[in-house]
Amino acid sequence: MKKQALKFHNYCTKKVDSNTEYLLAALYNNAEHTEPYKCYLQCIFDTLGLVDSDNQVNLEKLLNFTPTEIHEHILELHRACDTQPGKDSCDIVYTTSQCYYELKPAARGYLEYMMH
Repeated sequence: MKKQALKFHNYCTKKVDSNTEYLLAALYNNAEHTEPYKCYLQCIFDTLGLVDSDNQVNLEKLLNFTPTEIHEHILELHRACDTQPGKDSCDIVYTTSQCYYELKPAARGYLEYMMH
């Protein structure tokens, strides 16, 4: 799974013309959240099939993608956040992710795992 995640990370990093160092810094709020960061998150969600064509988070696919032992946390996040509004696809995924992180700071660890 980690090898596949690294492929997605590399693909999305190139797609948004960014680099791992900046993306990790942004993930931990040590750098400004710019459009490349927001679009990187959107690319990861889209590439994994976690959002539909209307950029709505697909709960079933999100659950299929995550380990069973954290499903209750995912359900809690989805109930609280659902899909947040935004001005475009990158902003929608970004605001939704921010809602997740505010409720469960440990959620950042899943993206970090994919980026290493």
